[in-house]
Amino acid sequence: MRATAGRYVAGFAVVEDESLIAGESHSAPADRGEEGQLEELHRTSIDLIRRFEPDAVAVKANEAQPPSLIIALHAEGVALAATGAAGIPMHRFYRAGLLKPAGLSGRAKTTEIVDALCAGLDNEPAENEVRQAAAAARALLIKES
Repeated sequence: MRATAGRYVAGFAVVEDESLIAGESHSAPADRGEEGQLEELHRTSIDLIRRFEPDAVAVKANEAQPPSLIIALHAEGVALAATGAAGIPMHRFYRAGLLKPAGLSGRAKTTEIVDALCAGLDNEPAENEVRQAAAAARALLIKES
């Protein structure tokens, strides 16, 4: 999740073993206020959970600075609420938590970490938000293996 121009942009990725099954990016509708934007994200999250029936959800936590942080955190909260309502375990990954699964040191940049985790997929996603989501999913799979 990230925020740009006062709106969230959310990336979703479905990863199984080393395969990217699906990847989607969703931007908040520009014609709606924050409540409407978050409601749309909640509906999207529920729809994706129903469509793919994941065993777990991994989130690449947003570490931006205010004011973008507030918008991104609200969006994260909505997606996590959908996960909780579906009874699916949720795992949040900050940059530091992605280092070990990526096989990198603490000096690595977030883009390098995401690139390393996505490199293990047989079909790497192109969109930044989907890459971040796929990296979190890969980190969870590596952590649990």
